[in-house]
Amino acid sequence: MIYTTEEKPSRDGWIYEEAAGGGYYGYRDTARPDIQWNHIDGPLLHFRNGEMHWLTWRERFRCWIGWEDALSIVEDMAQSYKLFQREHMVARLKRAVIRHAQPIILATFEGVEGAKLANPDQQEQQT
Repeated sequence: MIYTTEEKPSRDGWIYEEAAGGGYYGYRDTARPDIQWNHIDGPLLHFRNGEMHWLTWRERFRCWIGWEDALSIVEDMAQSYKLFQREHMVARLKRAVIRHAQPIILATFEGVEGAKLANPDQQEQQT
């Protein structure tokens, strides 16, 4: 992996992405995710861009019996993240609607209650 603070480089066979703190990091386009089984803190999944993920016991078991490998775990995580993002966006939209509608609803009910308090005679006549 290469990290640079200069402008985005272009080199055959490499993929460059912008880093959060500025600059760019690059990795070979043939890089693949890999699991380091003998890490001192437990199995560690290295993504091709250098990020890391500690394997859960479920992921460890599925790898141990051969149901999954590093690439399938990464693909599963990407799919789960897309689903999470979609659900998260829907939840944010619901909260935004409630946040904008709540003052209107409260003002309406306060207006109705205020009208009832201002005219107690009308309320008695209606009952």
